Amino acid sequence: MGEYSNSKLGRISLISSLLGVVTPILVVFISKIFVEEGLKAYYGEARFVLSVGLFFGFESIAFVCGLSGRSSPKGKVGLWISSLLLGGTAISVLYVIWSLAQEV
Repeated sequence: MGEYSNSKLGRISLISSLLGVVTPILVVFISKIFVEEGLKAYYGEARFVLSVGLFFGFESIAFVCGLSGRSSPKGKVGLWISSLLLGGTAISVLYVIWSLAQEV
């Protein structure tokens, strides 16, 4: 039972880490195609918030499931992908905040 649940959590981790990258990109492309020209100005912020929310949601799920299922190979890969993406995002955000604070 334990090995099956670790394998299942590893698969969930890998899939959600990949979905965390692909889904926000698809949201942006689909909204650019199907939203009318006059409404694009109103959907810019909503599209950004939705993309960021999807990214952090899927990557958080991938990180937690990767921690739980790290004994399986898919769990390790999902954990690495989500760790690199979340860590890189955190470093980038902190750098932007630091550089903005230096300008003031």
